[in-house]
Amino acid sequence: MPISVHLAFIGWALLGLVLFYKLPPRKAVLTTAIGGSLFLPNAGYANLYLLHEKISIIGLGLLLFSVIFHAKLWSRLRLNLFDVPMIVWCLVCGFASATSNGTGSYDALSATVNATIIWGVPYLLGRLYFSSVEGLRELAIGLILGGLIYVPLCLWEVRMSPQLHRQLYGFFQHDFGQHMRYGGFRPIVFKQHALAVSLWMALATVQALWLWKSGALKFVWGLPMGWITLLLLGTTLLCKSMNGIAIILLGAAAYFLNKSLRTALPILFLLAAPPVYIYLRATGKFSGETLIAATEATTSYDRGYSIRFRVENENLLIQKALERKFLGWARWGRSRVYKYGRDVTVTDGLWIIVFGTNGLLGLISLNAMLGLPAIVLLRRCSPRHWIHPKIAPASALAVMVALYMIDNIFNDMYDASFLLAAGALIGLRKRSVVLALKPPLVPVALTRLRPALGASIATTEIPST
Repeated sequence: MPISVHLAFIGWALLGLVLFYKLPPRKAVLTTAIGGSLFLPNAGYANLYLLHEKISIIGLGLLLFSVIFHAKLWSRLRLNLFDVPMIVWCLVCGFASATSNGTGSYDALSATVNATIIWGVPYLLGRLYFSSVEGLRELAIGLILGGLIYVPLCLWEVRMSPQLHRQLYGFFQHDFGQHMRYGGFRPIVFKQHALAVSLWMALATVQALWLWKSGALKFVWGLPMGWITLLLLGTTLLCKSMNGIAIILLGAAAYFLNKSLRTALPILFLLAAPPVYIYLRATGKFSGETLIAATEATTSYDRGYSIRFRVENENLLIQKALERKFLGWARWGRSRVYKYGRDVTVTDGLWIIVFGTNGLLGLISLNAMLGLPAIVLLRRCSPRHWIHPKIAPASALAVMVALYMIDNIFNDMYDASFLLAAGALIGLRKRSVVLALKPPLVPVALTRLRPALGASIATTEIPST
């Protein structure tokens, strides 16, 4: 492994210690998590437990930094019923699947710890640090800044080809052939795939759109939010991936429909799409041919072929998953299809991976964990307030997590930031929303002085907090 990979992980760990020591807690978590996701190499240490891949290194590092510097926060953590899907996903699914397949107690414990570090830690950090209107605003802005940081890197690779990871870390992290599209290149930068970059840039665009149009944020780094949104949008389009374009269209539709209808229908539609698709595909009631034909008609034959390839592999994997539909086949490729000892399937969507590995228990808990954040926000705040400047960042994050669920139908592009948002929204308190929406009040004592001081002082806005 190139020395630059070791230096990157060591440097990130040391920088994380400094950031958690120097910066306010929220900024420390955001900078460390997003920075690690955007710039660390896609590598790991196969012989070192919990350090075998980038995402587990980030999760373990964040946990250690938080416990070392902010241990008191953990004593205040109070879980509720909405956290049950996360608990089941992290502590039950992997253990139950491994035990039912007889792969041994060590494998069962390993699966539990691995899921907790990768999924549970970012979720809990979101609960601890960002579960307020103010915290959600910081998180949304952090994602926009992360998108802006990637803009010049994406543009460079669009023009020069995806080479940054190879040039810095000595190897290309995926199949180069998959990153040529429409006579040009798709950027991959330091993420696991061009689809992950497109997803990241699209979700940053959606955040920017919601905050700009709602008036929640007017400038970033001195630039008007309108220009910021346009820059992120243009970069996402240049990523040349259909998932990014679809996410922007859905995110924009959710905003404008919510603004005009002031109902929960747009977000409920987004939340319903993944489970409905999964049910129809798993039961065989939807073959996927309609989706293939629609893709070919609206885009190109190549994109239609890509969807057909995924659907045909899903068909094979679904049949295998249905043989152990409740708890799945556990890990180590047991859920894949083999002929004459050779693996003949390709897994793309997270849902089919989870169905094969953890069965219906895994599918239900994962989708509930990612779907409940928007439901919690709907309980805490009426949809007619979702575009209020104080609430729009939380709304944008709820839409982001819902869109990530939709992307999981066809892809598996994990990022800890999505779990930070999910945990923060689950932990959002009604009181925080009420205070944010409460109009500024003028103390009665000041209004009595109005004749003496003039009408202007009586209309002075004094924050309720």
